[in-house]
Amino acid sequence: MVQLIEQIFQMKEYRPETFFLAVNIADRYLALLAVMHGLTPSLIELGVISIMLAAKINEHLSPSYYNIIKIINSQQQKKLLYRSNLLAIEANVLNALSFDLHSTTILFFLERFQRVFGLEPVSARYDDTSSSKKSLKQEKSANRRTRSLDCSTKMSRGLSLSKDSGEDDFLTRGDKSRD
Repeated sequence: MVQLIEQIFQMKEYRPETFFLAVNIADRYLALLAVMHGLTPSLIELGVISIMLAAKINEHLSPSYYNIIKIINSQQQKKLLYRSNLLAIEANVLNALSFDLHSTTILFFLERFQRVFGLEPVSARYDDTSSSKKSLKQEKSANRRTRSLDCSTKMSRGLSLSKDSGEDDFLTRGDKSRD
C-alpha cells in the first residue's frame, strides 16, 4: 500500500508533506480498524483514498477521481477501482478519524530547524518556482544569515545594534551611564 502511495506521489509530483500525510492517514485508519476489530478494506483502495485526502489538504489542485481510477486500472490492466467504492471508503476513513486529517510529521520539525539555521527548506526544493525565484530566495537567505552574524558579532563585542551608530544606548561599547 505504501508503495502504491509512493508511486502516485511520484507520478503526480506532489509535495513531500502530501506523501507523509497520506501514509499517516492510512496508518491511523488501519490502527483504528485493528482496535475496533473492523473489516479491512482493499489496501489499494485505502492507499488511493489516503493520497487523495492528503492531496486535497496539501496540494493546490484537488485530485480527480476519474484520473486516478483511469491510471490505476490501466496499470493493472483490469478494473480494480470504482468511484462508488472509493467514495464509500473515503467516508469511512473520514468518519473513523473524526475528520482529523492533520498531523505533525517529522518534516514540519525539519523545515523549522532549517529555517532557524537559514537553510533551504525541504519543500522549497519541490516547488515549481523558476530559477530566478530560487536565486532570489537564496540571496535573501544569505542576507539574513549575514545580518544575524553581524548582530551576533556586535553583541559579543558589546557594540550598538542601532542603525544610527551615533546613538547612545545600553549596548554601546563602554558603559557611559556609570561615568
